[in-house]
Amino acid sequence: MSVDDRRAAEAFNRGGIEEERAEKRKIKEEEKANHERNMNAFSRMIEEVRARKKEQDAMRAEDKYTEETDPVDTREKQMNRQVEKWKEDNKEELRDDMAEHAAKVLKAEKEEREKARAEKAEDTSATELETARATEDEEGASKQQKVDNRKLVYEDIWDEPAGETAAAPKFAPPPRTSAAPVSQRPSQIPELLQSAASTAAPFMPWASDTGSMESIAPSQDTIEKRKEQVRAARQGAAEASATDDKSKGPNSWYAKYAEKVAKTTAKLQSQPAPAPLVTPAAPAGSLAAVAGNFQEREQARTADSEPEDRAALGKECTAVPKATEPAAASPPAQTELDEMD
Repeated sequence: MSVDDRRAAEAFNRGGIEEERAEKRKIKEEEKANHERNMNAFSRMIEEVRARKKEQDAMRAEDKYTEETDPVDTREKQMNRQVEKWKEDNKEELRDDMAEHAAKVLKAEKEEREKARAEKAEDTSATELETARATEDEEGASKQQKVDNRKLVYEDIWDEPAGETAAAPKFAPPPRTSAAPVSQRPSQIPELLQSAASTAAPFMPWASDTGSMESIAPSQDTIEKRKEQVRAARQGAAEASATDDKSKGPNSWYAKYAEKVAKTTAKLQSQPAPAPLVTPAAPAGSLAAVAGNFQEREQARTADSEPEDRAALGKECTAVPKATEPAAASPPAQTELDEMD
């Protein structure tokens, strides 16, 4: 049990909870005052040390001795000398074998890396030197290479002398004239075809005023081919129509469907017509009869617009008899629920 707890317990015995709380406040204030006192003492100590150090530095600046050459043997110097002497006497015991081994390994690895880098640089320089020499050799060989002055001569496979090659005939278009076109002169078409076949130049009637290809009649072979095409097309159309007729024959689905529709229609027509529905007339004096009379009177009033009819309609409305109530049925049997009510 601490001193503060003892003080709080004694205060509670003296005056209860209020006395205990007052004692605790007093303890807190004492702790706070003690803390402030310690902080102030620490601050004063720091200031005194700084002032002493400043004064010592000022004195050392004017002194001819330094810290190491000062002849005054202080306690601090004596302790430093004893530590250094102890280290020198116990050098073997203080030696760190693992640290020395690690330093040796690092040194060896560094030397190996430098050696490998130097070998790589030598190999690179040797390779570059060989590449430069090979390039120079290739350039010298290309300069010394002879120029090929040979010519490519093609062999004549037709066994014809070089000077006897026939020149291709030049095309000479017919002279332009202002005569009528070929379409107006059909008698000259065979002559033009014959002249085109006799000459080696291509036949181009559109290059001159002789007409166009439309003015030339087709050959007999072309006409026969066109006839065969038209005949084949007509035959195919006939076969297609025959196939359609065959699909609409008596055994087709459409024929069976039409037969079923005809039978159903005949059966419906043979049945007697149903009797019309007759609405029974409402009994006189009932609510329906009165409503019907009221509707007729209202229509008459709307058509004629006479005041007498309006008065009569008003009287008729006031004289509407009450609807006949149905006969009173026998009261239902009393149940347990009715007795409870």
